Amino acid sequence: MMLHQLQQPLGNTQALAILAEVRRNGSFVQFAQYLFNPDERVSRNAGWVLTKASRPELLVLRPLRNDITTLALTTPSIPLRRLTLAIIERLPMDESEIRTDLLDYCLFGMRSFDEPAGIQALCMKLAFRMCRFYPELAGEFRRTLDCMEIEHYSPGVRCTYAKAIKGTL
Repeated sequence: MMLHQLQQPLGNTQALAILAEVRRNGSFVQFAQYLFNPDERVSRNAGWVLTKASRPELLVLRPLRNDITTLALTTPSIPLRRLTLAIIERLPMDESEIRTDLLDYCLFGMRSFDEPAGIQALCMKLAFRMCRFYPELAGEFRRTLDCMEIEHYSPGVRCTYAKAIKGTL
């Protein structure tokens, strides 16, 4: 039944109803498997539903962080990339969970005009969080920020930039 729902266009009401069902069943990890469905609509809808979950609810997805990160880095779908990056950004991160491919992507993506503003801002948040563990990476992050001509970015990216400069992300 859930797969059929995810194959349809979803409005906010339907997405919240699916999330309520996932909450009732306590099946966040099982539901997250829909992120990897070959049908882009199914994976995108699953990502959208998961972004509506609270941070504590998403904690159970921490064992899937690597798989979700790989999906974010490899999917050709921009909406799915944004949704998976949003899920990753809401998961706790410690030093042992830093992936250099994600860090490289984020340091490039936060300043790339080829990426939508939402992805740029998420990349900046993730890069900030990964770089804070190492002074040399924090320096590289700061140099990357300094090279950005921020007036050319969207208001959302500029806001994230300002918080990054202040160290309040």
